[in-house]
Formats: sequence, C-alpha cells, structure tokens
Amino acid sequence: MSDHEQWRRELFLALSQAQVSRNKFPETFAQGWSREVHRRFKRVSSIKREAERLADVPGTACWVAPDGEDGLEFHLECPPLQYRRVIAVERHELEWLVAQSQIRTLLDIRSLEG
Repeated sequence: MSDHEQWRRELFLALSQAQVSRNKFPETFAQGWSREVHRRFKRVSSIKREAERLADVPGTACWVAPDGEDGLEFHLECPPLQYRRVIAVERHELEWLVAQSQIRTLLDIRSLEG
C-alpha cells in the first residue's frame, strides 16, 4: 500500500470514528485529497444509513462485484421498493462497510439466497 493510499485510509477511518470533523476543520476539507476523502466518506456512510432503513423490507440485499477496472462496486437493492444503488468503493471503504452490522446482515441474506 502506498503512502497516499495509507493516508486516505487513515483519514477515512478518522472520519468514521468522529475523530475529525469537516465542521471543526473547514479549511482542511475545502480542497484537494481531504475533500475527496470526505465526499467518499459521506457517500459510503449514506449507504450504511440506507441499509439500516431498508433492512426490515423483505428482499433487500447487498453485495460486492468487480467494476471491471481493478476496483469494486457495492450494490444495495430493495426490489419491493424498486430501489437500487451502486457505488464504487475502495478496499478500506469496503472493509468499513462490511464491519457494520446492518451491512453484514444484508450480505448474509444475499449469500444464503444466492
């Protein structure tokens, strides 16, 4: 893992553990790589919240698939509500998502069905 990848991973984890905040350090997250990591964190954490809301709807599932370019796509789908969301994720983002109980439950359901 390169130094840049390690830095991105550490910043993402700090955001997920509320050790840093865009509100407290607006100039840090206003531009550059910090801004990108923060945007990605918001996107990934929104998937967690959506999974939490949809977990009780039968048929809801999530899974990970390759995106064709050495990356990964995270899928969240709820057929009864005609809802589907796909986002590109980096490895450390996927590790964080899979560690969340809401996501683990939906991943387990998918593996049992498929």
